Amino acid sequence: MDDLSDFHTVKLSDVTDSEVRRRLMAEINLMENTYRGLVGEVLVAIALKGAVTDGWGAWDVTLEDGTRVEVKTTGPIQAWPQGKPSAPIWGIARSKGWVLTDGVYVVDPTLERRSDLYVFALHTGTHPDDVTEWRFHVVWTEAIDRELDDQKTITESSLIRRFSSALLTYDELVRHDLDWRISAHMRYLAPGTAPSSGSSREPISMSNS
Repeated sequence: MDDLSDFHTVKLSDVTDSEVRRRLMAEINLMENTYRGLVGEVLVAIALKGAVTDGWGAWDVTLEDGTRVEVKTTGPIQAWPQGKPSAPIWGIARSKGWVLTDGVYVVDPTLERRSDLYVFALHTGTHPDDVTEWRFHVVWTEAIDRELDDQKTITESSLIRRFSSALLTYDELVRHDLDWRISAHMRYLAPGTAPSSGSSREPISMSNS
C-alpha cells in the first residue's frame, strides 16, 4: 500500500521528458503496423529532406520543394504469430481527404490520390528502427493514376512489372535524392508516352557515384 500511496502523490512535474520517452520506447512494439508505418514515414522524411505531416494531412510527407509524398508501408513479418510470412501488398486506392480550409480541416469528398509521389516502403526484418532492414520503391502518382486507375492495391511484382521500379536501400534513397526523383519521373512513364507539355524535367543518371 505504501507504493500505491507514493504513486498517487507523484506530481506531473516530477516526470521528465526523457522518462516519458524511455517508457514509450519500452512499451511500444514498433512491429505493429501503426507504429511501423510511422517509422516508414519518418525514414522517408529524413532521407528526402522533408517533414512528416500531421495526422490529418492528405499525404504523409512534404519535401522542401513542396513535393507531396504518400508513404505506404508493408512487410512480410507481422507483430502477431504467423504460419508463414505475409505477401507484401500496399494500398493505393483513391480516397477522400482532409483539407485545411480557413484554418479548419474539412472533408473533401472527392476520391483521388492527393500526393505527387508514392514511396512504397518494404520492411524486411523484425527491427523497424534498423534502416538496413528497409527497401523502397518510388513511383510518381501521375503514373499510378494513368496505369492503374481505380485499382486499390498493388504487389511488389506488379510494381516491378508495370513501372520497372528499382528496389532502393535506405542509403540509395538518401544518396539519389533529387537526382533519382527527376529520373524516376521519366523512367516510370508508360512506354510510348512523353512528359506533359511544358515539362522541364530531364532524365538524370541514377549512378551510385
